[in-house]
Amino acid sequence: MKLEDLQVYQISMKLADEVHDLVMEWDNFHKFSELIDRYNSLGIKLNNYINTIGNSGNTNDH
Repeated sequence: MKLEDLQVYQISMKLADEVHDLVMEWDNFHKFSELIDRYNSLGIKLNNYINTIGNSGNTNDH
């Protein structure tokens, strides 16, 4: 299963895009860059979590 196929990923990306669009309208955008960084990293964190779960049952018996 691909990350992009997961509904939770699709919802989080839509939320991040909406938040980004709203924040871009703020007069003091630079003051809120930490908030933007956190939303932008959401997809990366979700991907890492899914990879961890997907690999937790795998063993490398060579």
